[in-house]
Amino acid sequence: MLNLSDKRHPNSMDNIADFLSRWHSADASVSLTKVYTRSPSGRINFHGTDDCAYAFPYARFDSHFTDALEPLVRPLVECLVNHNFITYTSCEGHAISPHLLELHVGVINPTDVGTALIQHAVAQSNDALKMRNMNAEFQLYAGELYCETHARAVPCLDLYLEKNRGLSTALYLASREAAVSLLVKCLQ
Repeated sequence: MLNLSDKRHPNSMDNIADFLSRWHSADASVSLTKVYTRSPSGRINFHGTDDCAYAFPYARFDSHFTDALEPLVRPLVECLVNHNFITYTSCEGHAISPHLLELHVGVINPTDVGTALIQHAVAQSNDALKMRNMNAEFQLYAGELYCETHARAVPCLDLYLEKNRGLSTALYLASREAAVSLLVKCLQ
């Protein structure tokens, strides 16, 4: 099921046109020096701290694209990219007291066919998660990504692995790798 409400507020990026240019052309890619650091809890961002929510938006041809993906969400991002989706954000999920940041991946400009593909895979993987009593499920949200540079928005999808009520944070965190593996399998 597709939720027609934004999950992320605010949801914005600086210069979406530049990002899309780098995404679609190896000639436009950047070979930046590393502009990310991993925090003690595993978050990859500008400062390598748990309170920093910003990371450089690497495009698939950029030199550090794969290295800047957090390990537990990397297989899902790579699978989506292999299906020609444009991913703009991802997080493997972290427990940063007192909050839980859920595992998620964002996709820019999804087509109707692409949205249907993800919806179908989400439904299949959620059935498998229920059969395994994992008490977490994927949810797909339709929304907009706002361009701070050009003051316009583009459609996006945000895919989250959400913790069900009653599931401890520790069990949720332990379930992420298996859940991602199921969704990747359903997308192939």
